[in-house]
Amino acid sequence: MGIDVDHDFHADALVDLSQEVGRLGSNYAEIESLVRLAEQQHNHEASQKHHHELDHEVHGPIQLQSHHDDELASATAEVVGFTGGQTIAAATTFALGIPALSSLPTALATMYLDFDGHFEATWGDATTPPFDRDGNPSTLSSEELTFVEDVWRIVAEDYAPLNINVTTVEPAVLADGVQIGDANGKALRLAIGGTPAVLGRSDSIAGIARYNSFTNSAANIAYVFPESISGSYLSAVSAGMVSSHEAGHSFGLRHLNGAYDLTAQWQGIMNTSLLGFEDAYWLAATDDLGNFQDDMAMLASSLNGFGYRPDDVANTVASATPLAGSGTSFSGSGVIGAGNDVDVWSLTTTNTQSLRVSVAGSSVGQNLDAVLDFVDAAGNVILTSNPGDSNDAELFVEASGTIYVVVRGTGEYGRVGQYSISVSESTVGVTTAHPVRLNVSEAGLSDQFSVSLHR
Repeated sequence: MGIDVDHDFHADALVDLSQEVGRLGSNYAEIESLVRLAEQQHNHEASQKHHHELDHEVHGPIQLQSHHDDELASATAEVVGFTGGQTIAAATTFALGIPALSSLPTALATMYLDFDGHFEATWGDATTPPFDRDGNPSTLSSEELTFVEDVWRIVAEDYAPLNINVTTVEPAVLADGVQIGDANGKALRLAIGGTPAVLGRSDSIAGIARYNSFTNSAANIAYVFPESISGSYLSAVSAGMVSSHEAGHSFGLRHLNGAYDLTAQWQGIMNTSLLGFEDAYWLAATDDLGNFQDDMAMLASSLNGFGYRPDDVANTVASATPLAGSGTSFSGSGVIGAGNDVDVWSLTTTNTQSLRVSVAGSSVGQNLDAVLDFVDAAGNVILTSNPGDSNDAELFVEASGTIYVVVRGTGEYGRVGQYSISVSESTVGVTTAHPVRLNVSEAGLSDQFSVSLHR
């Protein structure tokens, strides 16, 4: 199956488009067809190239589309009645029992994951139905509830390095009756539900967004269509990836070409088509126009205004953040952000203790590849855990008094995110099968005994 991705508009395509938009007036369906035709004509060769390169490598990819350019977003909105002072039309409310989840309530900006349905006049009177997988849209089953929570966890993990709250609670600036422009630079809605038919489309894209809609004159909304994600791709992981991807467009990111590794089974969040891998994270790579794109730097840019998440844990031994707890039980949590962020924790024991120190990333959609160091008071590394077969890390140490542990990433771009750290008493020890004494009186002779390790 080929990759069906609609590529981006350029200025020459928009010149003729703007003239035709004026002629067609408010006929949204014809304008949409015109938009697609102009795009296809301009990008035919590039599209064929992508089909050729990827057809033999993947099957059943998630299809995505974005209306990218500011001019296109404005033109499309204008012909369906958008004006700068227009208010958001009243949305139907649904008693789904959506859990109230927030990743960073004190953040400067908000990304609202809207699962309970939404009406949007500026997208051709689009009515998104409530999220539903079991044919009962009035309530959430336990399976649907888990799906919603996992999508939230995935998107919250992807945006953890940034000063943005990923939430299922509608912010006031996106509420009924509030002017559209009031949300600019403050909040973005991800309408999650239904199929592209919501927008009058007959294709099977999994999501759509407009470039920079978080800050420009277009409505602050992007769409995710979970019912278009079929087969093995129908999972919270895939829906979460699509959500992060479409939000990325709303924050100004373009597609990244070939941003995946079939062998290592990872992909870039802004890959041209999400391939269903379990791992997807931000990258610094070449975009679909051939320009270099640093995903996290662009997301945190002054254009969007929210920047990086404030550092939550000390980064030196001298100012180490104490873990909560006492005795042999301690815990904490943090976020490894962009750059060379490190988190330095301390704890104090009264006696020499055998301790197990563990770091675990997000339970779903983990991006952080964690490294754990046991260091002395001068910051010198005594022990390190960086297992090649796990993104988590663990150390066993003998300690007394105040000790220091450092959580960090591997330094690979995009492998950042949330983690929890726990310290508990360790039962690691060495025993022999039975007491044995070795007596070897001559060179070259040997004896045998058995050793078992236990925790």
